[in-house]
Amino acid sequence: MMSLGSLIRLLFVVFGALALREGWTLGIGSLRAPGPGLWPFLLGALLLGLVLLEFIVHARAEGRPAVVGRGETLTVLPAVVALGLFVSILDLIGFVTAALLLVGGLLFAIHRRGWRESILVSVVAVLASWSIFTWLGVPLPRGRLW
Repeated sequence: MMSLGSLIRLLFVVFGALALREGWTLGIGSLRAPGPGLWPFLLGALLLGLVLLEFIVHARAEGRPAVVGRGETLTVLPAVVALGLFVSILDLIGFVTAALLLVGGLLFAIHRRGWRESILVSVVAVLASWSIFTWLGVPLPRGRLW
């Protein structure tokens, strides 16, 4: 039977592989003229590398007590699910709305912050990231609904 930790590592392998594939499909371009798929490709490669490192560390620590307990592992799962939902609704409702829901939801549900703090931090974080991407000339999904 596969442990919860192994299942989560396998899930990250799938996400990393999907990011690699999507980045490659979008076109990675070159160093002088990067394509739209360069960052997804690099982040997918980074994720796969980190998961590989985690597999190695876990294999070497087999039989020793876990540094992270089951409670902490279960905290990661809702965050992964939230990121998957964010990616799936991004084109539908746009970056700003999806990011507000993601950041606010993570702060409220996982980090147990109050509504006011969750809303304030999510608005500031999303406006800052939107401003940086706009300043860099990176188009963000506007959404098909509004």
